[in-house]
Amino acid sequence: MIEQSKAWGYTTEILVTPSFELHKIFVERGGYCSIHEHTGKNNSFYILSGVLQITEWINEEKVHKLLRANDLYTCDKGVRHQFKAISQVDALEIYHSRIDPKDIIRYSKGGIECLGLS
Repeated sequence: MIEQSKAWGYTTEILVTPSFELHKIFVERGGYCSIHEHTGKNNSFYILSGVLQITEWINEEKVHKLLRANDLYTCDKGVRHQFKAISQVDALEIYHSRIDPKDIIRYSKGGIECLGLS
């Protein structure tokens, strides 16, 4: 795992593939990232502890979302956003593409087989 120091804390790469990245981030109280957007990936945050404010710019209006432990929030690709730690934060940061939930072809039906007692 690769740990990278940031102005706001640090990030640790857990898993990186061509279509998915998982990082653990630590953000100092008051720490914030740059205002930015991603052109090809969505950016999700799952909060382990602390309070993280996500600000998105939707049609040039600021929209704030407060995230606490066990909250999950996704900033869609192409949307400007920034995070700021209201308290010290541990979180998982996930970069991913949208997956079509109907992307499945079934060849049989699942169920529960009665196996009897032996």
